[in-house]
Amino acid sequence: NCPGYSFSDERVCVDGNLITSRAAGCAVEFALMLVEKLVGMDERNAIAKSILFNG
Repeated sequence: NCPGYSFSDERVCVDGNLITSRAAGCAVEFALMLVEKLVGMDERNAIAKSILFNG
């Protein structure tokens, strides 16, 4: 237990300006979240479509 912290079952978790993920298996979802936060949902969706990602 870490006082002041909470655990999340989410594969990618966003809390304010902190973005983290569970493990290397979440790398694509993590990268797409970074793209979404930095340049927007349209670009994120275009990239996801181009790599055939449905997550």
